[in-house]
Amino acid sequence: MNCSIPSNTLFVKDCKKYFGELLTPLGYQLKSCEMKELFAKIIYENRSICRRIEIENACWPTDYGYSLFIYNTQSDDYNILINVPWTKEDADNIFLKKSYEFIDGHEELIDMFSGKKWLKYNGILYKIRE
Repeated sequence: MNCSIPSNTLFVKDCKKYFGELLTPLGYQLKSCEMKELFAKIIYENRSICRRIEIENACWPTDYGYSLFIYNTQSDDYNILINVPWTKEDADNIFLKKSYEFIDGHEELIDMFSGKKWLKYNGILYKIRE
């Protein structure tokens, strides 16, 4: 198997670049950034609209890969919007840019991120499995 995952440093840098650009104008603040061996997690929060975004790349001890969760902190409800298994990642974070473009191109998702509405999805919206 030929796999290539990004370094934590590059993953965090690109997450802040793409998702910071999307979330900061919506009133989100970077709450935390955690990096361990083969694991990175970034949390953005907007308390005024009861939303939290968790972006993580978990290649070990779990092998979930890259995921993006949105939480409605008022109800503790959440959606897994994106999942890319670590075996489908690339060292240049192209998968990260594509997921950002997916979210940015969907008005319904932007409405959830902005607090205008909350929708419950019964599955992951954006995933790469092949």
